[in-house]
Formats: sequence, C-alpha cells, structure tokens
Amino acid sequence: MVMQRINPLWRLLEFGEISNIADTYLGLALSILLLVGNYGLRELLKNLTVQNVKLIELANKDELTGLDNRRCILEKIQYEINRSIRIRSNFSLLMFDIDYFKDVNDAFGHVAGDRVLRQISEISVKALRNIDSLGRIGGEEFLVVLPDTNSKDALSTAERLRIAIANHNFHLGDKPNLISISIGVLSLKLDKTTEVDQLLENLDKALYKAKKNGRNRVEI
Repeated sequence: MVMQRINPLWRLLEFGEISNIADTYLGLALSILLLVGNYGLRELLKNLTVQNVKLIELANKDELTGLDNRRCILEKIQYEINRSIRIRSNFSLLMFDIDYFKDVNDAFGHVAGDRVLRQISEISVKALRNIDSLGRIGGEEFLVVLPDTNSKDALSTAERLRIAIANHNFHLGDKPNLISISIGVLSLKLDKTTEVDQLLENLDKALYKAKKNGRNRVEI
C-alpha cells in the first residue's frame, strides 16, 4: 500500500505536477499510519495472548515446584472419573508425602526444605509417563493421576517412584542425606458417579497405612 502511494509521488516530482503533491503526501502519510497501526495492533494481540497464557499457568501451577496445583490436579481426577464411566477404563491414583519432612526443615531450614520439594518433583516427573499427571496438593503432599492403569501397574509405578527417591542423595549438610516417601495407591474402574473427595479419603487411608507400617513403603 505504501509503495502504491510512493510511485505517484515520484512521478509528480519528476514531471512537476505540483498541484497534486499535497494530496499525494497526505495519502502516503495515511498509508504509513495504517501500516504502523496494523503492526501495533498485531503486536498488542500477540502480547495479550502471551499474558493470557502466563495467567493460565499461574492459575494452574504450584509456584514452588511448577507442578499442577491442588485445584488443577483435582480437576484431572474428575476428568478421569467421567472418562472411566464413559468408556469403562481403569485408572489409578497415588498419594505420597515425604517422611519426617518437618525434621528436614528443622535441621536444615526452609530453604533446604524447598530445594528438597523441587528435587522430589523433578525425580517424580522422570519416573512417570507423559500421560500421567503429578500435582502438589499441600505442604509435602503430592498426588499422581495414572490414566489407563490397573492395580498391578499402579503398584509397580509407585514402587519405582519410591525407590528413585530413596536412592537419591539430596546433599543436605556435609553428609549424604537420603529421604524417603510413603505412598498410598487406589485403583478404580467406575460404573457410577464417584465424588473426588471420597477417592481422596480412601487414598489418605492407604497413605496412613504406609506410615503406620513403617514409612518408606507402598500400601493399597
């Protein structure tokens, strides 16, 4: 559009048609303003899109670990409930927390405790499949959603996760420091509506069983 305005201007200057130069200049100026305006509008829309993505991430992610936050992971459980009823598929849930995590904070400080939470998050993500979901639901407690997973495979996944964390050196202080987790497992194949709170209650019982039986273990 701008070149269409410039070409007549060069012809006017060349042949001396002075009376039309002002109109051509005005048209050229308007074309430039429109071009800049369109570019500015595109940049504005691009920036708004980026900001919107960031806001969605803030709403769904745990700030410390980058994992799904409580609201987001519970929504994913509800999705799996609906999916299981619709297509009669299995899915499993894991709930785990860090054994004696208060002792870590007391002995090494909350900064070290935060570092442990981030490291456990990273180890857990590597131990899970791409289709699995991992969320931090509060403090040192985590929740895992395992789509299309039966009881046997869920126990295998939980044990793999437990071993990966138990064998990791978290480098707290001068001596090697190993940390463990306890895991509760729940496997389901639903044919009727089930409340998320009910599943969490059953998971909590399995986790408590793991704690009661000595920690650093998996219970179903």
